[in-house]
Amino acid sequence: ASMQYGYFFAVLSDQLRAAASGNRRAPKLTIVVMSDNNISPLLEIYNLSQAAYRPPYLSALIHEVYRDKVTGKDVIRVLYNGKVQRVCRLPTSFPLCPMEEWNALVSAVIPSYKRCPVLYHGYDFLMPNDASQLVQGSESVAGEEGMMGFMLLLLVISSAAAVAFLYRRYSKLLEKWSESRSTAMTGPPANTLTSLRTPLSEC
Repeated sequence: ASMQYGYFFAVLSDQLRAAASGNRRAPKLTIVVMSDNNISPLLEIYNLSQAAYRPPYLSALIHEVYRDKVTGKDVIRVLYNGKVQRVCRLPTSFPLCPMEEWNALVSAVIPSYKRCPVLYHGYDFLMPNDASQLVQGSESVAGEEGMMGFMLLLLVISSAAAVAFLYRRYSKLLEKWSESRSTAMTGPPANTLTSLRTPLSEC
């Protein structure tokens, strides 16, 4: 049912929630014209007994959104041919069903982005949805991967600098060691030997 009629509830849920949130782009009234073959499955999804009978001519399935003045919460009222229908299961959810409960009910038949990407690419959603969550998740993963890459780059640069510093120190030590070794093998300068031999010749 989600692949055949879930798209209807995806758009309907988006528009009703957007209207309740005060989104100016949300339509005040939406009329969907469909045949009896389309209305009956929607009644079945709501688990209404009328789904067992062919809808009369000019049947109408109406969804209205209100704000409870006492609780301040948004509620949904569903009418079929002018009669309020019990679509939510809780005893306190009739005749007005809380928006959260109704949305949870219809979300069960709304296809995910993975199953029906054409829905999420073809309709301009007004509210966050399954696709936007995936995008946020991918952005979060990309951000974490970017930070890890940056830290790895810093580590490589730091290691290279440390190696270069140690190489310079080692080169200087090796140069000093070579000079001292060369001096030890060649002996003292000639003028030093002359100064040592002079007293011997005088004795």
